[in-house]
Amino acid sequence: MKDCTNLLVEKGFLHLSCVEGDYEISEYQTGNCGVRKFFYFHTQDLLTKELEANKFETIQLIQEKHKRDIGVEEIHAIIIARN
Repeated sequence: MKDCTNLLVEKGFLHLSCVEGDYEISEYQTGNCGVRKFFYFHTQDLLTKELEANKFETIQLIQEKHKRDIGVEEIHAIIIARN
């Protein structure tokens, strides 16, 4: 976050998007097209605290439900902040 603070112009906007979850359960996942990648989970609360600690003002918080697989629903957190 500190790098973002230094890279953005004054009053610049930052858009973060993540899947809500405990960082400890981050793992490799395989998508529908067969590509395997490491997937990090984050909590909206932790990200907003990190933003505040790095002099960002949270402008908007959005949570959207998405279905990843049959029966698996994830919460996608979207955070819009300004420095």
